[in-house]
Amino acid sequence: MTLESIQSVIRTAIQSAMLEQIEDLQVQEEEAREAGQEDYADGIAQVIGQLAENFDIELPEEEETEEEETKDPESGS
Repeated sequence: MTLESIQSVIRTAIQSAMLEQIEDLQVQEEEAREAGQEDYADGIAQVIGQLAENFDIELPEEEETEEEETKDPESGS
């Protein structure tokens, strides 16, 4: 194996592990929001964003969609 292929395997393994951690954090963030702990949830969201940035992980845009869905009914009321 070349150094580049070893680095690629290691990078992929790290990203996979970090993605699992991010998914766990997203569950915690959602639970905090449901419990009305907005400041705590916002802190978790910041950590998620920083981890994704540091480990070059693209996050799905689901969170924004959920917030938009929540805002739409309020706007219509």
